[in-house]
Amino acid sequence: MQQITVMEISQQRSYIQQYIGNSTDKDLIQRIYGLIEANREKAEKDTKVRETMTARALRAEKDVEEGRVYTRKEVEKRIKDRLGL
Repeated sequence: MQQITVMEISQQRSYIQQYIGNSTDKDLIQRIYGLIEANREKAEKDTKVRETMTARALRAEKDVEEGRVYTRKEVEKRIKDRLGL
């Protein structure tokens, strides 16, 4: 993917704003609105996932530091017990 310069982005933004501002095509405006909303929702979801994963990683690091870990034998036993082996 080629890199877009700040000037190109500014020009594109200006063009889009002008085009939408002059548009009477309701379908086009609704599709653009849908794209913007989908992008916003994805960004929110990505932020929540990042926060959740960071919290889990910090909790795991703390558990390791405090010695709350299983030995290999304990892990194998837990797996076997859950699988009914």
